[in-house]
Amino acid sequence: MGVGSRPLLRHPVRALEGALSRGLDVLLDIDTHGARQLRQRYPEAVSIFIMAPSMKELEARLRERQKRCAGEIARRLSRAREEITAWRQYDYLIINRDVKEAVDQLATVIEAERRRTSRLTLKFPDVEVPE
Repeated sequence: MGVGSRPLLRHPVRALEGALSRGLDVLLDIDTHGARQLRQRYPEAVSIFIMAPSMKELEARLRERQKRCAGEIARRLSRAREEITAWRQYDYLIINRDVKEAVDQLATVIEAERRRTSRLTLKFPDVEVPE
């Protein structure tokens, strides 16, 4: 399920359920309100808060990337300030100082979560392993 694919946009719950039933890792770019809703529906979900290293850096990135009016940038910065207060509600925190480093940290979290014992079933042909 690709980011921005039509099935995800047209039927998000169905697409999410389908991906999860196939055992896929699913990454969602959602705000803190959406993260709370997701956690209520999927308590086993892993949440990662990704943020810029500072508000000054976030503002510079918004200005560089977005070419939006000052009002839009101010609105986005205000929203970011609100959302940052919820960072402790997440399982992991990634400070995006460098894109490659942030992606590597994200990959590390995904790999660790795949190996969490509560997610695994251990079977050996010659040893009985309790669940």
